[in-house]
Amino acid sequence: MDFEDWVSTEEMAAELNRDRRTLHRWRKSGLLVPARHWVRGQGERSPMLWRKSAVFKTLAANTLRLNA
Repeated sequence: MDFEDWVSTEEMAAELNRDRRTLHRWRKSGLLVPARHWVRGQGERSPMLWRKSAVFKTLAANTLRLNA
């Protein structure tokens, strides 16, 4: 696993220039899925980590689909 590709919610939101709540909205809607786009620690309230490359790839594909 490439740990350099995994970032905190705050870092991912900053990379996307979006609010962190937007990431959680995308997660809850099913656009971003567990293990592929994000992971959580052991506890329910543990911090989440986001896989930058997978998130960017999915958002780019979704944008292309919406603009087609």
